[in-house]
Amino acid sequence: VLNCLRGLIQKRQRMWYDVTFGQTLKQMLTVGGIRISSLANELGYDVSYISRWTSDKKMPSLKYNDILFQKIAAFVVSSSTPQDMILLAKSFHIELSSPIDLVELEKELTAQLTAAYMASNDSLPMNSMLSGVSNNAVVSSLAWPWSRAAAPSCSSSGRLWSSV
Repeated sequence: VLNCLRGLIQKRQRMWYDVTFGQTLKQMLTVGGIRISSLANELGYDVSYISRWTSDKKMPSLKYNDILFQKIAAFVVSSSTPQDMILLAKSFHIELSSPIDLVELEKELTAQLTAAYMASNDSLPMNSMLSGVSNNAVVSSLAWPWSRAAAPSCSSSGRLWSSV
């Protein structure tokens, strides 16, 4: 499974050359209509620290990232209007149920942040980023640049295949 995830990440990097963790976070905040200062207050971080994340000058520490990404996603969802949520889903190619399943949207946004973080930092040990995040969430988030129908998948042998 880890080899398959590495393949998906590499393919994602080739498809979206400059889609970084910072750009992903910035897009979530922009589409959700959220200010960096609001996120910083919610997380208990200095505004300049969050700003460095969104400008790709700094990455969050690896320690406790699963919790951090869950908090960011929960804040984005709770701070967004229903219209913002629809725009977030479209922006990140997330299928929404009707009525909107807030828990599922949070999980998908968490997975997006996790995948972007993994793709932005090649030196990360894959196992450390997968703790606390379900394999399905990570694999589905790696399909971000593609529609769900054209998302890459892994065969039972762990080899990457894609309908793209």
